[in-house]
Amino acid sequence: MDYNAISAWTAVIASLIAIVALIVEIIRSRFQLSVEMLFKFVNEFESNRMREIRKKAAEELSEGKNEGYIDDVLGFFEMVGLLTRRKAIREEFVWHEFYDWIKGYYILCKDHIESDREDDRTLWEDFIWLQERLDKVEIKRRRKHRKSCYEEDLCMNADELNEFLEGELNL
Repeated sequence: MDYNAISAWTAVIASLIAIVALIVEIIRSRFQLSVEMLFKFVNEFESNRMREIRKKAAEELSEGKNEGYIDDVLGFFEMVGLLTRRKAIREEFVWHEFYDWIKGYYILCKDHIESDREDDRTLWEDFIWLQERLDKVEIKRRRKHRKSCYEEDLCMNADELNEFLEGELNL
């Protein structure tokens, strides 16, 4: 019996087990970090300070003004977008918690966003990326429950936009 070969194979198997355990721990740790980060954003979004900012942003949108509150809301989603694009937060988590607000603010602020981007195309790029990615998640999720869903199915009509804006105004 070749004890050196047995020792070598035992070391190889032990190393493979350690590698698998390390990979599993990395996956678990990334999942946990993603959830923790998401909860921090949810808590911030629902905080009294941010609710006041969202209310003032809705007032600006209603009145056609821009005193910076719109940018504060877009900036919040810009950071969520950056971290989602960099895979620090899972897309499906962000879709679950923020899709309706991202969609509403994207549509209502589209002219504002395009105006800002005339001189600097990097402005709001992570927010735009996030909105486009979450539309794809929404389409995929809707298709699970019915035969078809396309991007045009995700448009919000005037009544839905007014209802969204009213909800933000009443925070």
